Amino acid sequence: MAPKYKLAWWSVAAVLVVLLGGGVWLNKDAGEDRVTTSKLVVGASVFPVADMVKQVGGDLIEVVLVVPPGFSPHAYSLLPSQVAELQSAAVIFSIGQGFDDGVVRPVSDSAGIEIVTLDNGIELRKLGDGFDNYEEGDEAGFGEIDPHYWLDVKNARVMVRVIAEELARIDAGQADKYMENAARYEQRLDELEDELQQQATKLDQPAILTLHDGWGYFARAYGLRVVDTYEPVEGKQPTVEDLRRIKTTIDEYGVKKFYTEPQKSSTAATRFMREEFGLEIGILDPVGGGEGAKSYEELMKKNIEAISK
Repeated sequence: MAPKYKLAWWSVAAVLVVLLGGGVWLNKDAGEDRVTTSKLVVGASVFPVADMVKQVGGDLIEVVLVVPPGFSPHAYSLLPSQVAELQSAAVIFSIGQGFDDGVVRPVSDSAGIEIVTLDNGIELRKLGDGFDNYEEGDEAGFGEIDPHYWLDVKNARVMVRVIAEELARIDAGQADKYMENAARYEQRLDELEDELQQQATKLDQPAILTLHDGWGYFARAYGLRVVDTYEPVEGKQPTVEDLRRIKTTIDEYGVKKFYTEPQKSSTAATRFMREEFGLEIGILDPVGGGEGAKSYEELMKKNIEAISK
C-alpha cells in the first residue's frame, strides 16, 4: 500500500472557520458556483494526477485539483476556499518525493485527510544521475530522488493501479467499477506508449539540453539523453564555470535547441541561451492542463512532438 500521512487533530478548527465563512466548494477553478455532490470526493495534487484519478473514478467521483494548471507546486499558496473544497475529500493523491508535499500537507493537517503517494512500485531515479555537474542540494525542496516519474508512461500505468486499489478500498461497493475503468485506461496507456516509442525512433537528435534535471525519466523511456542542464540544481543559477561547461557540451554534442518550460519561457535562462549561445528555444511541459495538454495523454504526445520538431 502507498505511504500515507495522518493528520494533526489540533488544526481541524481552522477548517471550521473557513467553512463557516465560505461553504463547501467542489470547483476546480476560482469563481465557479458552489455545488453539492453525493459523489466520492477525492483530491489530486497536480494536473497529471487529477486526470489519472478522473479516468479511474469516472462518474463515481468528484476530483478536486489542488494546484491549478500554470502554477508550480513549489510556490503555490492554497486559498481558503480550496481548503473548504477539500475538507470533504476522502483522500488526496500526490506525487510526493518533495514535489508537492509542501502544498498538500497543509491541507492534510487542517482537514484530516489521508495523503496517498503514487510512487509505490516505481523504479525511482536519483537526481543528478548521469550529470557530472550536479551538486548536492535541496533548493527546490527535493531530497535525493527525482520526483518527475509520471513522465514515463510505464510509470503512469503503475500509478493508475495504485489509484484504482485505493479507490476500491475506500469505496468497496464500487470496487469492480474502479478496476474496470483502470483496465480500460491502462489499455489506452499501452497504446500511447507504443505511439511514443514509434515517434522516438525517428528522433534525429537524442542529446537534449534542458532547464533543470526534471526530464530523466522521459529521456530514459524514449531513448534520449539529457547532456546538461542550465540550472545545476533546480532553482539555482549557474556559475560562470557552469556556463563554460554548457558551451563545451553544446559544441561536443551539436546541440541546437534549449528546452525550457511553459512557466519559464521568458526567463533569463531562455534569453541567455538564445542570445549568447545561439540556440533555438523549445518547450517541454512537465505538468500540462493548458492548451494542447488537456489530458495526460495529450501532455505526453505534446512533449515527444516538441522533441521531434
